[in-house]
Amino acid sequence: MANNKSLMGVGGGPKIEKNLGTYLVLALALGAMVFFGICSPTGFIQQLDNVAGSVDGEEITQIEFSRAYSSEQERIRRRYGENAGEMKIAGQVLDQLINYRIMYLESQKLGLDATEDEAISYLNKIKAFRDKDAQFSDTAFRNFLRNNRYSETTFLSEIQRNISVDRLRDLVTTTAYASENAVALDHTLGESKLEVEYLKFDPETTPLTVSDADVNTFLTSDAGRAQVTDYYTSHESEYKTPEKIHAHHILVSHKDARNPTGDALQRSKEEARKRAENILVKVKQDNDFQKIAKENTDEASGKNTGGDLGFFTRDMMVKEFSDAAFALANNTVSDVVESPFGFHIIKTLEKQNAKNTPLEEAQKDIALKLLKREKAPTLAHAAAQEVLDALKAGTPTEPLLKKHNVQWKSTAPFSFNATYIPGLGSKPTMLSNLLPLRKVGETAPAVEELNKNYYVIRLKSRKEVTIGQIEAQKKQEMARSLEFRTGYAFLSHFEGMIREKFEKRNAVYLNPQYLALDKAVAEQ
Repeated sequence: MANNKSLMGVGGGPKIEKNLGTYLVLALALGAMVFFGICSPTGFIQQLDNVAGSVDGEEITQIEFSRAYSSEQERIRRRYGENAGEMKIAGQVLDQLINYRIMYLESQKLGLDATEDEAISYLNKIKAFRDKDAQFSDTAFRNFLRNNRYSETTFLSEIQRNISVDRLRDLVTTTAYASENAVALDHTLGESKLEVEYLKFDPETTPLTVSDADVNTFLTSDAGRAQVTDYYTSHESEYKTPEKIHAHHILVSHKDARNPTGDALQRSKEEARKRAENILVKVKQDNDFQKIAKENTDEASGKNTGGDLGFFTRDMMVKEFSDAAFALANNTVSDVVESPFGFHIIKTLEKQNAKNTPLEEAQKDIALKLLKREKAPTLAHAAAQEVLDALKAGTPTEPLLKKHNVQWKSTAPFSFNATYIPGLGSKPTMLSNLLPLRKVGETAPAVEELNKNYYVIRLKSRKEVTIGQIEAQKKQEMARSLEFRTGYAFLSHFEGMIREKFEKRNAVYLNPQYLALDKAVAEQ
C-alpha cells in the first residue's frame, strides 16, 4: 500500500461494529459489482460533469454517484423486477450521498472520525476478501477495487467515513429512553385496531365531456396557447422519441476486456470467443434465452434478469453492440458480437419506431388533456361531497354510487399509530380524522384528499387494547423496541436539522444535470 501499512498487520484497533454505513461497503464487497457502460444509465452519467454535488466544498464525484446509482438500481431491480425501470432514483441517490457527507462532516466536528488503522482493521474482517485458507487475499481486493473504480486510498477513505457516520448515528439513537407510561401508550396505539370502508373518487376516471368548441376557445386564447406550448416543451418525450429496441444479451468477458469480473479475470480472449460460440449453439437449440443467460452470462445483473436490458436507444450502448442489436428482426438472435466488454449474444424482442409529432399536430390533444386535468378534480370532489352529504342526511346512496360508478371497499385492520393505511395510503391528518370515529357506520367529517383522489370514509370496526397484566420481561422487550424506533425517528429528525443548517449557509450543492438524469434516460 502507498502508506506501507500491511492490511494483514493491523488488527489491534477498536472493534468496528457493522452498522448502517459499513453494511454498504460489505454489500459491495460481497458481490454487488458495478458494471459500467453497456447496459445501464451509467453511460449517460459519464457524459455529465465530474462533480455530482458538494457539501461545504467537499465534492461528491461522478464515480461516487455512478457507483451508488448502479447499486440502488440493481437493488430495485431485484425487488421490483420489470417495474424497476419506471422508478425515478437519481434525486434520491444524490440526496442520500449529500446527507451522508453532511453526517460525516458533523462526526468530524464532534471528534468521532475514524482512523486509517481502524478502516484497515475493518477491511481485514470482510469475508469476501479472504481466500480458501481464510487469509486476506490481495488479488480479490485488487479485483474489487478495479471493478468498482476505487483506488486503495478512496476505498479506505469511504470505510473511514462509514465508521465515523455510524458512530454519530449510534450516539444519537442510543439517547432514546422509554418510560413505563410511554411503553403502555405505545402498546395501546400499536395493538388497538381500526378498520374502515371507503369510496374512491378518481379524477382520472370521472366522467367528463369537453366539447370541440371548448378546445377551440382554449386554443384561441393567449393563455391557452402558452399552456399548450409549455406542455409540449416539457413533455417532449411524448412527441419526439428516437428508435428504441428491447433486447436480452449474454456477455462472455475476458481478462483483457473492459471491467471483467469473476471467472472472466482468468479467461483469455480466444477462450472467451470459443465459450461464446458454444453458448450460441445452445441458444439455437433451446428457445429459453433467459435461462441460458442466467446460467452463462458474465454480467452481474444479467444473472438475475436473464440478460434483460429493457428498451434502449442506439447511443445508450457501445457502437458495436448497438449496430448488431438494431440490425436484428424481432425475436431473432445475433451471431457472436465483439465489443470492448467482451463477446455478446443478442436477442431482439421488440422495436419501437422513432416518433416526431409537431406541435401543430399535437395541440388539440394537449388542449383536451389540459382542460380535463383542470376540470376533473373539481367534479370528482363534488361527486364525493354529494355522497357524503347523503350519508350524513341518512338518505339512500345507492343511486348516487351507481351514478358515479363507485363502490365501497374495505381496508385491512390498521393500528392507531399506523403510518400507512391499507388501500388508502399515508397521510397523518387522515388518521387523526379517523381516530375519533367510534360508532360503526359513522363517517369521517369531510371528504379526504390523498394522492389527487377523493375519499368518503366510514368506520367498519374498532378494537381498543390496553397493556393490562404483561410480565416484566415482556415490558422490558417492549421498552427496548420503543427506544429503538424512537432513536431512529430522532436520528431522522437530527439528520434533517443538520442538513437544514448547511442549506441555510448555502453549503449544499446538487448538480441539476444529475437531478435530471431520470428524465434524460426516459427520453431515450
